Amino acid sequence: MEDTFLDNKYLLKKDSTVIMPSRVIHTDPAIWGPDVSDFNHKRFTKDQNAQNPSPKLNPKAFRVFGGGTTLCPGRHFAMTEILATVVMFILRYDLIPSDGKWTAPKTDKSNIASVVMEPDTDITVEVVPRANTADCEWDFKLADSAMVFQVAAEDKHD
Repeated sequence: MEDTFLDNKYLLKKDSTVIMPSRVIHTDPAIWGPDVSDFNHKRFTKDQNAQNPSPKLNPKAFRVFGGGTTLCPGRHFAMTEILATVVMFILRYDLIPSDGKWTAPKTDKSNIASVVMEPDTDITVEVVPRANTADCEWDFKLADSAMVFQVAAEDKHD
């Protein structure tokens, strides 16, 4: 590569390193669709139905675990632990907003370099055991599965 101007105004010198905050990619409507700012639980499903306005996603656009030479080696373990914890929590408890209604938190003070935007204030909730679960004994086991849930596409090129 040689010295290059980006948009005819930014000089990128040969052998330079370019770092882009993940948030730039994670909030781009051209990648995620017009509902980029909305919580869309179907955004990552393979079967995107007609009610889901998001375009077919590039698997390399979700950069929560980095990418290229900075791809997190513990990403599979971390995601398994996160999903297992969230699933067990959802099965056992109800979360009720302390003020009685759910509102999206503001993230104006969040660092642009953060992969995930942090809320400006704490989100207070009441954690209530689900009916008929308080007296249950829980046993949690991880087992092999024929299904694969890809969390981060690997894009390292030698």
